This record gives sequence, C-alpha cells and structure tokens, in this order.
Amino acid sequence: MDASGIYDQTSKYLNKKMKSITIIFWIAIILASMPLAGADSTATIHGVVYEWDTFEPTDNAYIEINTTPTQSIVPQYGIYSLELPPGNYLITATSYKENTLEYSTEVPLTITDNGTYVIDLLLMPVYSDIVESEEDEKQPTLQASTFSIAIYILLAIILMVAIERTTSRNKTDQKKHYIRPEIEITEYSAPEHAEEVLPEDEKLTYPEDMEDLPSDLQEIVKILLSNDGRMTQKDIRSRIDYSEGKVSMMLNDLEKNGWVEKRKQGRGNIVFLKNEHERE
Repeated sequence: MDASGIYDQTSKYLNKKMKSITIIFWIAIILASMPLAGADSTATIHGVVYEWDTFEPTDNAYIEINTTPTQSIVPQYGIYSLELPPGNYLITATSYKENTLEYSTEVPLTITDNGTYVIDLLLMPVYSDIVESEEDEKQPTLQASTFSIAIYILLAIILMVAIERTTSRNKTDQKKHYIRPEIEITEYSAPEHAEEVLPEDEKLTYPEDMEDLPSDLQEIVKILLSNDGRMTQKDIRSRIDYSEGKVSMMLNDLEKNGWVEKRKQGRGNIVFLKNEHERE
C-alpha cells in the first residue's frame, strides 16, 4: 500500500472519531444544562412556626415536606425557608416534649410557578386521637353507667311517691284525731287611773279653712300634718287608697290652691304643706 492510501484511511478514521467526540460533547452540554433549567423553575417557600397559645415563634419545632425523598427542617427561632419545584405538597410541623407529641399541624401546598410563597404554621394541641381512643375504651363503661343512673332515678321517683303518700296519709289521720283544746279565757279589767289614749287625728290641730276643701284633699292634708308637713309623693300614695294618677291630680289641685308645694328630688317629688301665712 502506497502513502496516499494510508493517508486516506487515516483521514477517514479521524473523521469518525471527531464525529463521535462532537456528539458526546453536545450530549454533555445538554445534560449539564438540565439542572440549571430545573433550578430556574423552583419556588421559594418560607414562613414562621408559631405556638398556639402565645402566637410567638417557637424553637421547638420540626418540619417535614413529602417530597421524594422527604425533606426535613429544624427552624431556628421558628423561621424556615426551602426551595421546591412546582407540584402538590403537604407541609407537616410537629413539636415534641420528652418524646411525646404535643403539638402538630398540616398545611397543603400547591406550587404552580417559581414565585415566593409565605406559609406560616400554627402548632395546635394534639388530643383528638387520645380522646377518641379513650371514648372507645370507656364506651362500655358509659353504657353501664347510663343504665345504673336510670335505675337510680327510677328508684328515687318510687321513693318520693311513697314518701308523699305516707305524708298525706299521716296528715289525714292527724285531722281525723285532732281534738280542739279547751282554752280558758281570763278577763282583765283596765286600771282605775288609766290615761285615755286619743286617736292620732284628735291630737292634731287643723287649719280652719281646711273645711273648704273636698274630703279627699282634706285626707292628704291630714297625712301631711301627721308627718310634720313634709312627705314624698310615693309615701303619700302608700298611705291613701287612691291610684297613683288620682294622687298626682289631687296634689296638683292642692298646689294650685296654695296648700302644698312640690319639689323635684331624683325621680320623685317631695311635698311640703304650707302654713296659713304662706297660703295667704
């Protein structure tokens, strides 16, 4: 084989190798650019984990996101941040005390673009599962207790009826056997020198012109005289057998005729009886 033939074969071999290297080069470039493209489409999720009773950020929290594989975060000062591609996720935050789950919360999250999402988490007490299990365990006991309570109520009703019947029967028997006691009445004579007690009206001195007033108005004047000439309208109403409206009209008539004067005090009136000089 001459030198030209060897050159041609060498050139063909080199061209094949160059094509293979070129193809591998472009494949490597494509593969290297794929993570960058994926990184451009991720979203930023951040927020704060709060305690349920104080609404203060908590340090004792643990966050999990159901990615593949599962991501977990222990936030500092209750603040967390992470990067996620578009998709549907469930963020779970928990808090433990002495290896016992005390607080937990779950928040579903749907990411549609590469924006920023603020998701604050409020830890809530975990007690529903415990209550349900306790209710399941106590259900037979509660049924038995309910049955026992019903029996006790029935027995109490029967006992009350029996006591009521016995009491009414005893009262009937007492009425049948009741004997009216004989009462001795002793008559006492009044002392020889007993002073005669005059009625209240006879101790008072009435104005001469009071006879010109109607009898119902005279009654009010007498009541005022017996109380030093001053009373509240409410007290007058309690001492006379007339309605409140009637008493108010009678006092107005006495005030017009110059017999009394009404003065406002709080929600009521104080009625003053005028003397003869003031009436004139």
